[in-house]
Amino acid sequence: MEKLRKGRELIGLSVVELNSGKNLGEVKDILYSPIENKVMAFLIADNGWFWGAKVLPYEEALYIGRDMVMVSDAGKIHNTKYHSDYNKMYQDRIDIRGCQLISGAGEIMGTIQDIIINPAGRITGYELSNGVIDDILKGRKVLAVPDNMVISDDVVIVTAGTNVKNSI
Repeated sequence: MEKLRKGRELIGLSVVELNSGKNLGEVKDILYSPIENKVMAFLIADNGWFWGAKVLPYEEALYIGRDMVMVSDAGKIHNTKYHSDYNKMYQDRIDIRGCQLISGAGEIMGTIQDIIINPAGRITGYELSNGVIDDILKGRKVLAVPDNMVISDDVVIVTAGTNVKNSI
């Protein structure tokens, strides 16, 4: 059975070079595509003075452990200032965390709080919240990746009849 993880579990992990043990920074955020349903890269924070965002493409991570992300060498982390394809990925990112989820039948289903990721970097679902009290009393729900989503700046609309289940 594959281990599913919430995106927020990966934020804050150290990124370490496997051969030297050097800490290269930490995962600051996840760049993902809700259209392709996959994680594209990790946004990396370091203590350097260089301009431009730094990204680690998901497929360049050798291991994503409970405590850190392992890479073969520091060259796997790219500065978006010098790589136009990574800069475009960073600039064009779509983040639906925090968006209200609405069914095509006009019902509010909750607010998207997080993405659910499999080890291959595929998004398998979205964690939903209906507010703090509801989260405490009933727990958060999970929406499996729907067949069709309409995405705007603050709202995501899914097909009427799309179901949610209790958390993973």
